[in-house]
Amino acid sequence: MTNEKGGKMILWKIYFYFMTLIYILYLFQRIINPTFVGWIDMLVNTLTLIALFGFSFNKKTLFKKFWQAAFFVCIAIEMYNISRNLPKIFENNALVVFASVLCIMIIPIYIATFMYAFRKNALWESNQTSKKF
Repeated sequence: MTNEKGGKMILWKIYFYFMTLIYILYLFQRIINPTFVGWIDMLVNTLTLIALFGFSFNKKTLFKKFWQAAFFVCIAIEMYNISRNLPKIFENNALVVFASVLCIMIIPIYIATFMYAFRKNALWESNQTSKKF
């Protein structure tokens, strides 16, 4: 995805809107059938979506150290979820395809979260006021 100066990161912005739509649909499913793991998963999804927003639109949200810690926590929880569900996934070929597509869809959000937390130094060092969520 493009990373041109001047805020012309149109592909990241499109991806943000797409993932927001997916998240809203996922949220409705989690509200109808709530579980503890589902709530933790929603927290991770919310954090990565906020980081994607900050990265895509070059906006500060909270502070850099928070996003650095959140990145590692989100990755750890995602790895736990994958390891917990891996045996079920390989029992069904359709689930393998679904999981593969899902991985392809979510890898960019973790790339954006990493970039936001560790590579957007100019943003974090600027005088732009932080937006609190």
